[in-house]
Amino acid sequence: MELSIELLKWIANDLNSPEKKEARQEDYNRWLMYNGHTMTIIREAITREFKRPETVEELLGRLVPLNIVNKIINKLSGVYNEDPLREVADQNEADQELVEDLENGLDLNAVQKEGNRYFKLFKRNLQHIFVDNEGVPGIRNLPRHTYEVYSFNEVRPDVPDLVVVILADDELKDNQRLRVDTDQHSIIINGHGTVIPSEENPEGLNPYGTLPYVYYNEATYAVAPLPDDDLIRVAIAIPVVLTDLLFATKYQAWSIIYTIGDVGDLPSNPSSVISMNWGPDNQKPEVGTIKPEIDIIAILQLVTNLLSTLLTTKNLSAGTIKTTQSVSETISGISKALDQAESVEDKKDQQSYFAKGERDLWTKLSKYIIPVWRQAGLLADPYNREFSSTFEVSVLFRDPKVLVSEKEQLENSAFKLEKGFSTLKRELRLLNPDMSDSQIENLEKEILEEKALLRALQVDEINGEEELESEIQD
Repeated sequence: MELSIELLKWIANDLNSPEKKEARQEDYNRWLMYNGHTMTIIREAITREFKRPETVEELLGRLVPLNIVNKIINKLSGVYNEDPLREVADQNEADQELVEDLENGLDLNAVQKEGNRYFKLFKRNLQHIFVDNEGVPGIRNLPRHTYEVYSFNEVRPDVPDLVVVILADDELKDNQRLRVDTDQHSIIINGHGTVIPSEENPEGLNPYGTLPYVYYNEATYAVAPLPDDDLIRVAIAIPVVLTDLLFATKYQAWSIIYTIGDVGDLPSNPSSVISMNWGPDNQKPEVGTIKPEIDIIAILQLVTNLLSTLLTTKNLSAGTIKTTQSVSETISGISKALDQAESVEDKKDQQSYFAKGERDLWTKLSKYIIPVWRQAGLLADPYNREFSSTFEVSVLFRDPKVLVSEKEQLENSAFKLEKGFSTLKRELRLLNPDMSDSQIENLEKEILEEKALLRALQVDEINGEEELESEIQD
């Protein structure tokens, strides 16, 4: 794709449009929330409701920092909880060995796990393929607020033709640095669309002939899917409501004292005697109290119902959250519900997106990027090889393992042994995955010897009882 001066100016103006800047700010807030930086965002929410700075500061002092976004996103992002199997289609051993070396060098499963979380957080994810100064290939996931993607293809509007990475953002367009990549070009411009000369790439060419990016997109109608706002809104609302509750219970602990008539100064001791005078018109003096009333149970039920509804809309199921009169117990219950929530169907749906993404990744690496790196002498020895011309990789995703307790594992193994569905050595290996084969064999031997000894003792005991009964009869 060619880059004209007019197109570069249009891209710079579009990227700086109020709509695009607002969308990136919202995605930046999502990213902050996911990474546990909630104070700033919740402060803004509280400030919009309370104008007095003293009230805002007092509320923030009782902030309940529940990171709901992190919990839910991690629960939904389970495609790479179990490492997938990547196998060469034609079983070429050299290709398979290079795949395994690149898996380790790229730290691919860890990168894909993070990418899976970005995909659920933003409904898309952009991965940049690069090689570092040590000659080791790498992949980085770009947070959504650091890039924009564009498609000028009417047939495939969901596939990007052009990627803009925001290297430096600033209110002044002269200070902005934007890297614009197409399959032919890679140039840097400022916020006006003016090209910034680069010493490393003075001609502004893309040597790969393809975008050095892999784009995961949940939408098929455009490169920019419509974002969800329910998770962020509820993730802000629940800490705000619980913070309001803690703030209110502070004032519920003390009553408001009011007086009528000539009362004078009130003593603070509970055993004090208060002297009061009648007013000039026989006005009866009076001391009274007003105690604030807060329906704590109703507020906690509202919070738990909000969370339960949110989990349901996100294809998550959770056990019943116990509603109590204690804010701390409710927070604990919410955290436990998030821990125990399990995806019903979402993880299976995501596998198709990541299967396609991995196909794109391996195609770009094998046919376009690695040959250029080798020609330029950029690769370290362990990776300085090329795939065969027939290379094609298949990715098999495995279902996440069901987490069971140690007691349940022992009961399952005992049942299989009792019914003859397994052997002692197999079950010992399953129960003790960190043991070596020799350690498993020694443990099996010890168990069998101990069982034999117990059986011998039981036989001796039975024989002894029989001899005793015989002597008594005689």
